[in-house]
Amino acid sequence: MSSYVPPPQKLPPGSIVWAYLRDSGGVTQEQSIKQQEAEVRDYCARYGLVLTQIFADEAKSGGSTVGREALHTLMDSTEDAQRRPDGLLLWNFARFAREMEASTYLKATLRHRGIVVHSMTDPIPEGPFGYSIETMYDVANEEARRQNSRDVQRALQALVKQGFSCGGVPPKGYRAEKVVRGNKRDGTPRTASRWIPDPQLGELATLAWRMRAQSKTLSEIQEATHGLLYRSRSGWSSFFRNKTYLGIGKCGDLEIPNHHP
Repeated sequence: MSSYVPPPQKLPPGSIVWAYLRDSGGVTQEQSIKQQEAEVRDYCARYGLVLTQIFADEAKSGGSTVGREALHTLMDSTEDAQRRPDGLLLWNFARFAREMEASTYLKATLRHRGIVVHSMTDPIPEGPFGYSIETMYDVANEEARRQNSRDVQRALQALVKQGFSCGGVPPKGYRAEKVVRGNKRDGTPRTASRWIPDPQLGELATLAWRMRAQSKTLSEIQEATHGLLYRSRSGWSSFFRNKTYLGIGKCGDLEIPNHHP
C-alpha cells in the first residue's frame, strides 16, 4: 500500500469516489479485477475516501473502447450532475485506455464534468506540469500497446511456421486439434491448435473440390454434399477462394505452403 500515490488535495478525506477497473484476461494477468478491487478498497479506507461504485471490464483490451460496457456505463452515468462523484480512481492510466486519443478524450470529458481523475500508481505531480507528465504516460502506454501487438503477431507467426494455426474457427471440412506444447510458468499446460481434416465433413469438402474441378455447378455440389457444408449456395463462393484448402497456413500477410493436409 505504501507504494501507491496518495490522493491529490482535490480529494480530501470524505470525498465520494468511483473506481474503474480492467484486466486483459488470462492466468498470467498481472492484476486481475479481484486483486485491483481489494487494493482499491484498502486504498479508500486508508485515505478516508468513500467508494460508492465500481465499474469493471474483465478480459477486455485497453487498445479500444469497443465492447467495454462498464466504461460506457461509467461515462453515461457521469452525465447526470446529481450522481457524479468527486473523483474517479484508476489502478493506472493504462487500465483506463491504451489508445492516446481515447484516453485524452475520456479524461478531458470527466474533468470537464468536475471529476478528479486519479491514478493510484502513476505519480503525476500537482500543478501546471501535471498534464504534461500525464501525456507522457499516455504516449508510453500507446507505444507499449503497439509493441505488444507486434510481439503477439510475431509469436502467432512462429506458431504457424511450426505447423499450428493462427487461431480462429477452422474452415468447413477441418477441425482444430489441441496439442500440449509444454507448461506455463504457473504449471498449467501451454497449448496450441492445428487443423486436421474433420472425420465427418472432410470427405465432403474434398468431394466439393473434385466436383468443382470437373466444372460441376454449385447447385450440383450443394446437392451432392446434402447441405452439410452449407445450407445455401451463397457459402460456396468463399469456400472456393480459401487458400487453406491448398494446404497453405496463413497469419496476417504470412503464408506457409504445405502447412497442413
